[in-house]
Amino acid sequence: MATLSSIGIGSGLDAEAIVTQLVALERRPIQQLQTEAGKIDARLSSFGRIQSALDTLRTAARSLTDSSTWRAAGATSSDAGAVGVTVSSGTSPGSYAVQVNALAAAQMNAASAVASSTTAIGEGTLTIDIGRWADNLSSFTPKAGSTQVQITIGPGEDTLDKIRDKINNTDRKSVV
Repeated sequence: MATLSSIGIGSGLDAEAIVTQLVALERRPIQQLQTEAGKIDARLSSFGRIQSALDTLRTAARSLTDSSTWRAAGATSSDAGAVGVTVSSGTSPGSYAVQVNALAAAQMNAASAVASSTTAIGEGTLTIDIGRWADNLSSFTPKAGSTQVQITIGPGEDTLDKIRDKINNTDRKSVV
């Protein structure tokens, strides 16, 4: 006859710990499957990012196969009054023609001879202005946005060296 025994009170076995360990052993395969599922999700996410990057590359590569991409030409001029720029259909990139609207005009200023750069010269005001002379030199048109610079030359005290230093020490931003 088989005997029945109880692992409860008086047997000396910790029934609660045994049951907890058995339940943990039963759950281990589920936890391993959850860990593997997380790894697979991470891989899928990585593949998704790679696919997105490849789609972006594919789109950029398609634009390189379009002939209009290679035939597109544009032109601008920083000073249209000095250099005119136009783009004709069929213009090859890298092939340019420049149309000269105006040539540079020579300018010369003269003064009577001075003994040396340290000899004092006359007095008055030296005015420096940026602009453009008419072709026949009959009129002067100042550049828009520029400001005249006036250098005062004192009577009998300013030499060419001192005048040079006064010019060099002016605020160049105001002349531009």
